[in-house]
Amino acid sequence: MTLITNTNQIRLVLDNINVNNMNKRNYNITKYKGNTHYQVYVTDSYGREKGNFFTELQECYDFVYKVWEQEQPLTDKEVKQKLLNSAILNCIQLEENNN
Repeated sequence: MTLITNTNQIRLVLDNINVNNMNKRNYNITKYKGNTHYQVYVTDSYGREKGNFFTELQECYDFVYKVWEQEQPLTDKEVKQKLLNSAILNCIQLEENNN
């Protein structure tokens, strides 16, 4: 395990991670029986998730395209948070494997 000490190293690690997950874009539109609104969830290329409710199906598709058109690269804070989350999950997995 390597200790990462600066933001450039964090970006490099995240870029290497993103090579494995080149496209995280996804969306899901649902309307439950008896409901008057559609529910839409969108994931952008960087793994950010957003959701909303609309009365018309076309509004859902417009929302999906809007999210994808406006996506921005991850901020330093988001990069650090993803790495911290990954490290914690790895520690939990190691602990479970050792017990």
